[in-house]
Amino acid sequence: MWERFRIYPKHSGCEKLQGPDYELANKAAVSFGLVVSKMTSLCPYAPVYRIQDDEWDIVIKRTGYPRSSAQVIADWLHTLRARNIKIVAPLSQFAPNPRVIQDSDVWSWVIYPFVDGHSYTASRDELRQAGRLLGQIHLEGENLGRDMLTINELPIPSKTKVAANLQKCADNIDRWCPEILGQFTAKVANITGEIYDTFRDRRLALPLSACCWDFKASNLIFSDVGVPTLIDPDHAGRIPRLYDTACAVLLFHCDLNSSPGTLWTRSQWRDFYEGYFEILAWMQQEYANWIFVLKAAWLDEALWLLAHFTEGWQREGERTYLRELAMVDFDIYTLG
Repeated sequence: MWERFRIYPKHSGCEKLQGPDYELANKAAVSFGLVVSKMTSLCPYAPVYRIQDDEWDIVIKRTGYPRSSAQVIADWLHTLRARNIKIVAPLSQFAPNPRVIQDSDVWSWVIYPFVDGHSYTASRDELRQAGRLLGQIHLEGENLGRDMLTINELPIPSKTKVAANLQKCADNIDRWCPEILGQFTAKVANITGEIYDTFRDRRLALPLSACCWDFKASNLIFSDVGVPTLIDPDHAGRIPRLYDTACAVLLFHCDLNSSPGTLWTRSQWRDFYEGYFEILAWMQQEYANWIFVLKAAWLDEALWLLAHFTEGWQREGERTYLRELAMVDFDIYTLG
């Protein structure tokens, strides 16, 4: 019996029939043998649709590009599900699932179940349970995902990429919070220098795991007892698990109406990592390099978001979070 789930929309105002690539999503649904009378868009930025009728309550979405292939991601998810990890996996009733619907596509389409529960509310228990889930994914993923896109060393953006993102970040900050522009520019310069000066002498070979690479509150749904399920695993890759954790710190409160609209506080970070360490203990080299890795993730993932998240800058609550991300105090996220 397939699992019946439900998910509350991440974004207000996206309960609508049309949305990104609606016609293509409808074509994909038909290819799976579905007769669709209504599809509801769940995301304003990407083709993610709910299909609900007397028989099904499901999500159809595009998957498998540009990181790992759709089938490799599906294999990883089915393994995690078999090990009782709370994460969605493609429904076997629609095999082959995922599937390519036209030969020219680099993408595949996948059908997941809807997830029943509520969105993140930033409670201590939710943060601890989220940390536990990430720890479970990293622990189980140590020997999984060998065919995924793999990055064996710490991802460090090129100076050209940093410069391009910095210019776009500066344009957004100058428009929305110009009072921090000078401090932000100096912060990028300092961290760029620190990362590149150090990295020449520190070729980090950190423990790898199959990671979702997008672990944040908007991709989690919580049960009545606060247990989360990861609902968007489609950006997966085999990367240093420490880097995946760093991305979670920086991006966890991004783009979700029920989030506080800020970065984690020191106590929220503690709740999260205490849950994580109930499952998985880092190696000594991970402890020693944690803040360095966090800064490297900020230089790549955070700058990209600050440069390209136009919709977020336009929303007052999200803008507060982005301002804090631009001026993040890394000392808040030390251990102990």
